[in-house]
Amino acid sequence: MAEPLLHAISAAAIPSLASKEQVHPAMPRELSAFAWSCAALVFHHIPLLDAISSSARTSWSTGSDARPQALANTAWSVARLQYQNHPLMKAISSSSRPIMSEFPAQELANTSWAFAKLRGQADEPLLSAISSSARRRLGEFDVRLISNMAWAFATLLMLDFPMLEAISAAAMPPLAHAKTQHCANIVWAYATLLFNDIPLLQAFSSQSRAKIF
Repeated sequence: MAEPLLHAISAAAIPSLASKEQVHPAMPRELSAFAWSCAALVFHHIPLLDAISSSARTSWSTGSDARPQALANTAWSVARLQYQNHPLMKAISSSSRPIMSEFPAQELANTSWAFAKLRGQADEPLLSAISSSARRRLGEFDVRLISNMAWAFATLLMLDFPMLEAISAAAMPPLAHAKTQHCANIVWAYATLLFNDIPLLQAFSSQSRAKIF
């Protein structure tokens, strides 16, 4: 029922997004909210996504204030829609890296998940920046975010020993409250990367047996 309305909104929005006169400091936040709405509604409208991508790249290149939430939400949105746009992901990467230390835990996890979800969009400099920032603040991550980070790095075959060791240390304390899926994600990631952390794997095994029996 909502699709005709969404198409009408898209038809009205695309010409405005194409106008460089519309660029203003708040535009990255507005564009990320627009992209997020499309993703939440699973509205895969290529001309609209192309217009959002082009406008976002223009606004970032002209010095508009790109903030962690806007960058991460844009990445998450296009990944959820499986919208492949290399220039957009490259722009997200180059805009994110200088401010990666400002990214909260959720935005770090969302950004790594997005690049992994698009698989062909692996970006080692960005992942290294995410790793450096995340390792210092994994204490802020819950098990779900930790497992998402592990899944993303493994999916992109990013064998980052300091990151994996930090994930192990952060995952151990909240293990008793972890869902099976989160544990499975971490075990799968370690198996994929051939990273053997015996104490953590033994803890996972004990936790799994306790839930079964």
